[in-house]
Amino acid sequence: MSTGYWKYTQYIKVEDNTPPNITIGGDDEFCMDNNVDCDGVVNIPFTATDLCPGSTTSVTAYIDGEEVTVTGTHPNYTVSGRYEMGEHLLDVRATDGCSPTASSTKVFTVIDCLAPSPICI
Repeated sequence: MSTGYWKYTQYIKVEDNTPPNITIGGDDEFCMDNNVDCDGVVNIPFTATDLCPGSTTSVTAYIDGEEVTVTGTHPNYTVSGRYEMGEHLLDVRATDGCSPTASSTKVFTVIDCLAPSPICI
């Protein structure tokens, strides 16, 4: 009497329902650097980390609703540009390869740090 041969196949599905973690750093205030255009250079670093192994995290950023260029490589990124004097909203969104999406925002302000220029009358 034979005990036979048994073969089992097991499928394991791993799901990542945890969205990426976004941390926005940098200053909250940036100085206007000229009196002509009333704008200043802004550099805001941020990180986007994820638990989904081997996946690529897609990162997009918006300032005042307009998509802006993101530089850097995973997990360290930067948003840079010239922005006019006043308050602005940075919105960073990250999606990992397993599909969860995260969003983080930061308000920053470009302020007038220039001394007044005297005018002779």
